Amino acid sequence: MKAQLSRLSKHARVRRWQSELMGMWLRAFPDRVEPGTATVGVAYYRTPRHLKIQLARIRKHSDPAILRRVIVVDNHSGDGVAKVHENDVVQVHEFPQNFGHGAALDWAAWYTETEFFIALDSDAWPVSNQWLARLLNPLREGAAIAGIRHERDFIHPSCLAIRTGTLRRLRLSFSEKYPAFPMRHDDPDNGRLYWDTGERISWVLKQRGEPIERIFADRPDQATYVGSVYGGVVYHQWYGTRLEVEPGRQDFDGIPREAIEREMNEWMAEFEAQGPR
Repeated sequence: MKAQLSRLSKHARVRRWQSELMGMWLRAFPDRVEPGTATVGVAYYRTPRHLKIQLARIRKHSDPAILRRVIVVDNHSGDGVAKVHENDVVQVHEFPQNFGHGAALDWAAWYTETEFFIALDSDAWPVSNQWLARLLNPLREGAAIAGIRHERDFIHPSCLAIRTGTLRRLRLSFSEKYPAFPMRHDDPDNGRLYWDTGERISWVLKQRGEPIERIFADRPDQATYVGSVYGGVVYHQWYGTRLEVEPGRQDFDGIPREAIEREMNEWMAEFEAQGPR
């Protein structure tokens, strides 16, 4: 089955057929996974500086007995960067066109063969050897999902951990469904009628009464300003990807481009001088 679906079609109808076949196969074998182990899924699109740091930090701060694979899905970036990082741990899948953030994470989850699946944005990376324990221990203790809390109270796919079997049994998807107007944080229809990437997963789990483990910014006053460390274990630069893919934009939700650039340059300087901390 996987061999037959190893490449997504450019045609929307065929992709829907492929997705349905994937779902049927996965739901038939939701727990055919390696117990106690994890896979990280990353959607990549033209953020080479971030990916370089991210993959190095993941390798440095992860126990290889737990982290088996990092699946990077290249959303037709055309820069060839992701393939350069392929090795014994990192596996790269290339889309024939940009199918979006959610589709890339769904694809990574489809190829996951471990008990746990962890979604990371390409501008997020671990900063502590405890990062896997902080994400996976709540799942082992009964939580259905764990990770960075977004201000709309869902676990954001910048750092989201969930059992692979949960994704498959409940037919959960990272795919987004946006309304024709800007989303508001206080809209009760968020998650029900429309949702950001990964938002629907938390909504479904909350509707089922499942426990959710929320990880908050170490400094709440900086929770959405440039970048933050969460739970002392994971850093996320909220505007890192947009900085790279929107080179002409000078303002991101009121944050000047130079502020984001300055923080990214500081991370790069430290990385080049010392390697992953």
